Amino acid sequence: MTGSIRFFGLCVLGLCILLGHADAGASRGCGKALNPRLKKGGTGQSNKINITTSKGVKRTFLLHFPDNYDENRPHGLIFSFHGRTRDGAQQESLSKMSESSKNPHMLVVYPDGIDNQWQGDPAATTDDVGFTLDMINALEAQYCIDPDQIFAAGQSNGGGFSANILACDSVASQRIAAFAGVSGAYYQGTSDANCDANTVHIKCKPGRKNVPVIEFHGKKDETIPYDGGKRRNRCLPYIPHFMTAWAQRNGLSTRPTNTSLHSGHVQKMEWGNGSTKGINTHYAIDNMPHTWPGDSKYYVNATPLIMDFFEKWTLATTPSARTASYSSSMNAPAPICPYKNGQQYWSSGKNFRISCSADTPNTPAYTGATMPGSFAACIAECAAEAQCGHAVYYYDRCWKKKGRPSYIARAGDFARVAVKN
Repeated sequence: MTGSIRFFGLCVLGLCILLGHADAGASRGCGKALNPRLKKGGTGQSNKINITTSKGVKRTFLLHFPDNYDENRPHGLIFSFHGRTRDGAQQESLSKMSESSKNPHMLVVYPDGIDNQWQGDPAATTDDVGFTLDMINALEAQYCIDPDQIFAAGQSNGGGFSANILACDSVASQRIAAFAGVSGAYYQGTSDANCDANTVHIKCKPGRKNVPVIEFHGKKDETIPYDGGKRRNRCLPYIPHFMTAWAQRNGLSTRPTNTSLHSGHVQKMEWGNGSTKGINTHYAIDNMPHTWPGDSKYYVNATPLIMDFFEKWTLATTPSARTASYSSSMNAPAPICPYKNGQQYWSSGKNFRISCSADTPNTPAYTGATMPGSFAACIAECAAEAQCGHAVYYYDRCWKKKGRPSYIARAGDFARVAVKN
């Protein structure tokens, strides 16, 4: 199956739906029947999609649907990025993320890089971060996606794009819950002058604290050496230095917990403790070259370990603090109802807890109802007013109320409540 997506319009097999940036109060793609000509299933059954990005660039990707895809139940979404000189189909075959035994319920996107490479490679000039955000917006609008469960993984150049470029981006790091790099190429700087792999500065300004990152790397990697060093006029960091920098950014101790596995052939390093234990995890693998460790090879199988990591570290379950600059005007994930209670949503520097529910009847509004046009716009009105403690959006009308509701009922069909934290 070949389809096409245009940002602000999605067309698959002649079915076209206007997108825009999906209405913040809507369920986006939830409830929309899947086109019967789109295939479900394992490797080789993914659908080739064409997309024109918001910058007018034509791109392609493969889209995998699990056999149990249900348009009325939100699913997780994984982006799996190929290595340099490869493509999405090769990444699907390598990672095996379309196999139900490893990934029973999440959608997977296998994008194709321009010139078979990704932003972060010394030769790349494309805006692949923007491309990824465009794909998220388009897919959320057409299919039933859980915005708390969007993830990114990749191998080699794709691993560097995932665990360094996307994870370090101020906006993408808040749309994507967790990141994985396998044999990742984490190029730093603009030259290889004075390259010290143990101390090289890693440029990174994510939009939240506590960014989950898991990394796998072989001690015998001759392409992207574990010890780092000069390569292609850039500086590659020593892999433990790269991961320690993530721990520092997340405010964790720089000393990991080390576990020896497989008779000492694998060293597992975990940073964090308590609720953050393992939020940054690295597997150092003896005798492994530049590859993706798979079934029975190189002691560990990366894909199920990545899946476990992703399912643990969602946006809803990760103890995170977004930066003050984050707001609903920066492609923020929309608060979705009636599907998700307890979402955290930022607007104009204020944090809200979303409840898909009824409001307390005895808390009157201090203003008359407005009609801002969306739940996000209603929240923005509340964020701008100091006396507003919570807002209720019901049948396209917004009521702003003081304080907090004395109770919030379980999920309702229409009422949406945003409580200022």
